[in-house]
Amino acid sequence: VASDLLHITLRFLGEVPAGRIVALQTAIRDAARAIEPFELQFAHTGAFPHARNPRVLWVGLQRDEGVASLQRLQSSVNRHLEQHDFRPDHKPFSPHITVARLRDRSSVEECRALGAAWLALHNQPDKPARSFPVDTLTIMRSDLRPEGPRYTPLAHCPLNQTPRL
Repeated sequence: VASDLLHITLRFLGEVPAGRIVALQTAIRDAARAIEPFELQFAHTGAFPHARNPRVLWVGLQRDEGVASLQRLQSSVNRHLEQHDFRPDHKPFSPHITVARLRDRSSVEECRALGAAWLALHNQPDKPARSFPVDTLTIMRSDLRPEGPRYTPLAHCPLNQTPRL
């Protein structure tokens, strides 16, 4: 995944009609105002559906106060979306950053080898801690294409501040 495409999805809405974009922006702006900026730290690696036959490689987050803040932010997003008549989301929140997607043309052996190597990164005792600040929610439009997803920002909503559109 290209570095400019790395993100954490708090809520996937699917197709949103043009007439609902203002309500969406209002809900996300209000959700962002409810949470102070925070930091997240990378922790472990994983694969979906599993390392024996991975299709997606991801990085997880340290279970600390940063992740607690992220969970509060995600709850705030859901609550504000529901207040603006978006359907509730009952799926459990599993914060992660997708770093690679394996294409169908990869062999089973290649996928297994890559999955094993990827998970081995988690077991390195001397890996440096990496953290990053979270200070903005971005509403993204996602267009899936054969060469990969294309993301277009629709609005940036700073945490606990006034949004810039």
